[in-house]
Amino acid sequence: MAKIEIPHNMNFTYNDELREVPEDSTQMLKGIEWLNEELIRVSPTDALQSALVLHNLCVYSRITGDYKTAETCGKDAINVFKEKGKSELVFFMKLRMAQLFHYKKNYTQADEIYVKAQKTIEKSKSAQVKKYFEFVLFHLGCLKFEKGFFAEANSLFARALDERLIAGDLQKIQACEKALRLVNEKIN
Repeated sequence: MAKIEIPHNMNFTYNDELREVPEDSTQMLKGIEWLNEELIRVSPTDALQSALVLHNLCVYSRITGDYKTAETCGKDAINVFKEKGKSELVFFMKLRMAQLFHYKKNYTQADEIYVKAQKTIEKSKSAQVKKYFEFVLFHLGCLKFEKGFFAEANSLFARALDERLIAGDLQKIQACEKALRLVNEKIN
């Protein structure tokens, strides 16, 4: 997915409940405002770019707790990606929607999406699909952690860490290490 350069601090970290929280809420809200302006600017001319902006609005609105906007933007992005035949982006947006359902405590809906995605990835031979495996494992682990299924969360985080070590993404590795530390505190 093409990255949109947002001129604000959109970085986040994970709190002790393993939910994403902004490093700087004010900056993230300014970034959301910028994305809304960008959506107006690109909408009439470039549907695919609009969908990428909608994807970002979905993510950052969820992180800041605006679930209604996140859901609207997520659904709109999925529709555009479907219209444009971008099946990989549809797949990834469904994972983003699973995160949203998790945050809204619609655990069953989130779990169904993650489990279906996990099975799809495990069966796939496509590197474009397999690259989402660590994402699914980690976020399904976060869901299980929140629901109190600590042993299952621990297993998912350990598997996600293995995948992330191979990929070498330090920020994602650190998120897994924090998740494993928190879940082990709950188990012990």
